[in-house]
Amino acid sequence: MSSKPQTGEVQDDPHEIANWLIREHGLNGARQVVLGGVLEAQEQGDFYRLSVYREVRRILAQYPDEV
Repeated sequence: MSSKPQTGEVQDDPHEIANWLIREHGLNGARQVVLGGVLEAQEQGDFYRLSVYREVRRILAQYPDEV
């Protein structure tokens, strides 16, 4: 999926990834992209990427829901 940063881009910094996703997709869209990334990483057994996506998900959960 080309709408999300790939491993290595943004130096795998979960805060940078979260900010980028919010800019590109809005908060709710970012959460959906991350959920898809978590599921894909689980299916592929990519535990590093899974850990990055889980951290991004944790960061996004700290934002108040959009109204």
